[in-house]
Parts: sequence; structure tokens; C-alpha cells
Amino acid sequence: ENGQVPNPQNTNSNRQITVSSPQPDENEELGALITLPYEPEDVVWRKSGDGRSLLAVLRFSPEDTRKIRESLTAGGQGTPRSMTPEDWFPAELQAQSEANPDAMIIGEAFPATLFFQPPYGAGTITAVSGTDFFILELTAK
Repeated sequence: ENGQVPNPQNTNSNRQITVSSPQPDENEELGALITLPYEPEDVVWRKSGDGRSLLAVLRFSPEDTRKIRESLTAGGQGTPRSMTPEDWFPAELQAQSEANPDAMIIGEAFPATLFFQPPYGAGTITAVSGTDFFILELTAK
């Protein structure tokens, strides 16, 4: 009978693991849909109801952010971009937009070629100024 009672220690450690690192599932799910050149530290994303478009906020390590920015700028200059944050964006981006007089997130947009994977073959990635965040907008071709 004692063997059937779950060990509370195991339950707690499992719960802690789940709470402290929710990203692997998000990374895996997103990684099945798009190409992730590096493992993001944070990911939040939404797919449209018809699945034809995808919006993701990715935060990479400072080292990977540098590599991604180098890859993006190797393809040419980005275009200045400002966008309104969605209510599900990370708090850091919400705060940055509030610090901006227009309540916008400011960054530089590039073609998102690094991230394309069928059916998503069109879109942009915006490197958010002064952060390790990128906002990825993809659409199916």
C-alpha cells in the first residue's frame, strides 16, 4: 500500500521544473513550424486561426543575439520599424513601449529568411532596439 502513495518530494521537484523552465515545449512546438537558428531563451508565439500566419517574440542569449544580428545585416540594412505590442508580449517589451512617447516598440526589420520553413516562406524579423528580443512575423506562401 505504501508503494502506491506518490512521493511528495518527487511531485514538488517535478512541479518546480515545470514552473522554472516552461520554454522547452514552446521551443519544440515552434521549432517544428519554423527554423530556429539558435535556441531561444524565451519564446511566446501565436498562430492565426487559419494557421496561415505566425507571430513570435524570441529572446536569445547576448551571444546568439549578436550572431543573428550579424547574419541579418550581412543581407543588407534593415528598415526602421515601430510596432504596437500585443497584450501577450513579454513585460520587458510592454515596458519599453510605454517608455516611448508613441507607445511603440522600436526596432529594425529584416527579411526573416533565416527562419523560413514551409509553409512559412514570407515575413520579417524585427530586432528590437537595445534588447535581445526579436519579433518574428511569418506568413505561409
